[in-house]
Amino acid sequence: MGAVATLAVVFLAAQGPTGLTPASVNLQMANRDKTNLAPMEGVEEAAKDILGEESKTRGVVITFNPKRDKMVAAVHIPKTDDWKQDWESLQDAMPKDDVAAAIFSFPFWAGPAAETSKPVLFTSRPRSVDFKTQYLAGYWLGPLIIASEGVHKVKSYAGENYFEMCEKLEIDPELCQLENQFHECPFAGDDTEETPCTKKDESGRNVCGGSYIEEAVDTGSISKECCAAIDAYCSEDAERMGCRGETLEMITANCNAPMPETEVTPLMEFYLTQQCGAKCTKVRCVNFEDPNETYQLCAGCKGDHREYKCSPSQPGFIGMRCGGADEKCVNSKNEPECVIHGDLCVWGDIQQTAAFEAAATEEDGEGEGEESSE
Repeated sequence: MGAVATLAVVFLAAQGPTGLTPASVNLQMANRDKTNLAPMEGVEEAAKDILGEESKTRGVVITFNPKRDKMVAAVHIPKTDDWKQDWESLQDAMPKDDVAAAIFSFPFWAGPAAETSKPVLFTSRPRSVDFKTQYLAGYWLGPLIIASEGVHKVKSYAGENYFEMCEKLEIDPELCQLENQFHECPFAGDDTEETPCTKKDESGRNVCGGSYIEEAVDTGSISKECCAAIDAYCSEDAERMGCRGETLEMITANCNAPMPETEVTPLMEFYLTQQCGAKCTKVRCVNFEDPNETYQLCAGCKGDHREYKCSPSQPGFIGMRCGGADEKCVNSKNEPECVIHGDLCVWGDIQQTAAFEAAATEEDGEGEGEESSE
């Protein structure tokens, strides 16, 4: 993020492993003092989410808001079993013409069938960015590090692919390459024969990259594409190495294991009945001038950030609000402001508030009908 950003990282790296040096304490205090002038929105919450043991979030991209007076958690990237795809999703979300940052739980193999990850704060500075913008970004780096407490590494991102970044993070290159290999592949062939161990797809990736065989059935340990490659390979000659006995039985069990059903909540079903406006494909939720439009226009949008920049899964989407037709409810921005109005308003998710407002409208209609009949 520029000269100032680099300086901040150098000072942070200078602290000793057993405690904080006086210089680093002073730097942290200075960074904390900056947080009033360089506010963050959603960053601390994003860091806590990503660091959680049961987290379903792979990463969050952090950008400046349109007024450039604060940095906001702008894009949510869900955690999947396709690590390279998760990384490419991050790359797609990073601005190409502005500075940005991201908190990302970088996944890699600690050994065959042993997964782990490294939480990293990435900073991005495209070459087209001018020096003034670089300087501004450097000023914000300290507060950004404070807000990302628990994320111990800070690394610059300059378009590296998954494998390049894996080595840049000083992970053993052999462990990095396990994501591109069939772990302990049981299919042997000569150098002229293509096997599931070596088969590549149209993009040059190993079809079975990252797959491994589990004695206990583990859905996803072998990808669907890898299962298809194994089936085709063994159907040509059932006597090939790996195509018979207990190994094949374990492969078949893992390939045929049913995918766990995704839990569908009443709120998710409600979202399916809502609209998904054209604006949601172009504008991120955090950049809507009127936050209420996020649920009014985008509650029915689904898919990742590349399909819809604003959807219920993205930062800035108003998931909880103050429901009620009265102006007091409309102007209430948080739960304390809302509940103080008693039965006039209700604080809840989009489904709850919609039901409350519909019931209130129905009651008003009945009241008007009784008045007219009198």
